[in-house]
Amino acid sequence: MECFLEVFDKNRIEALTADREFIGKEWLSWLRTNQIRYVFRVRENRQYISNARGKMVKIQELFRPLAIGSHVSLSQRRIGTKGEIFNVVGIRNKKSELAVLIHSDEIKNPAEIYAQRWQIETMFKAFKSAGFNCEAIHITNDLRLDTLMQILSIAFCLAYQTGEIIVLDKPIVIKKHGYRQNSIFRVGLDTRVSY
Repeated sequence: MECFLEVFDKNRIEALTADREFIGKEWLSWLRTNQIRYVFRVRENRQYISNARGKMVKIQELFRPLAIGSHVSLSQRRIGTKGEIFNVVGIRNKKSELAVLIHSDEIKNPAEIYAQRWQIETMFKAFKSAGFNCEAIHITNDLRLDTLMQILSIAFCLAYQTGEIIVLDKPIVIKKHGYRQNSIFRVGLDTRVSY
């Protein structure tokens, strides 16, 4: 982040997003001190949050009544044993899974911003198990790893773009469970590999 801020102004950051394993007190403190907007997911099974009366309860209990496909925003809630104060959003997806986000005050649409993060997850899945299998390469040299990531990113974009064109003429089959048979990326990659 410090390298990024040496080149770009912090106002270029709409919001920094991260998953549960990347949250720490020092990191959050640094972001707040440097006035960098953020939306982070928290561990909903281990954390405590203050309810409307200020009592600390398990996050899962507080959001248990949340209906499928809905979300609720809570401002200025204490989270964790140290009781730091955050704005919180609880989201229950279509599979009834709970996601709890904390965000900085300036963020007006935390759920939408965090949803964009899924695109990054999709790309990394393509880099690993769903396409390029880059984990099997075992590169440890930083420069070579950077070069590999650049090449994979370009290849991902080409495959995805090809997939978008292919599915215009031949839509992806939706299986009984409601999910697509293949991803757009996979359709594009398979098309490019077959030529």
